Amino acid sequence: MREAADVLSQQGCQVTVFSPPDVSEAMAIFYGLLGADGGAEWKNKLAGGPIDARMKDLLMLAGAPNVMRGPVAAMLRLHGQPWLARTML
Repeated sequence: MREAADVLSQQGCQVTVFSPPDVSEAMAIFYGLLGADGGAEWKNKLAGGPIDARMKDLLMLAGAPNVMRGPVAAMLRLHGQPWLARTML
């Protein structure tokens, strides 16, 4: 990347250093937004159309009642899904 940036800079291009955001934090924010209303907005937008199985699972988790979030997170951790478990809390 550095070589490409140097060449582009020498050709007059403005090169800016970019550091990607922390992926875990970005995903936590995404799932927080997805589940803020229990997934209602996404379910409304997807109504009547085909829903990918992975999205269907995410919407189901987003719509989980607060009382179920802790136990679901614990089960996800037990099944080797610590990252997904963090999105439940």
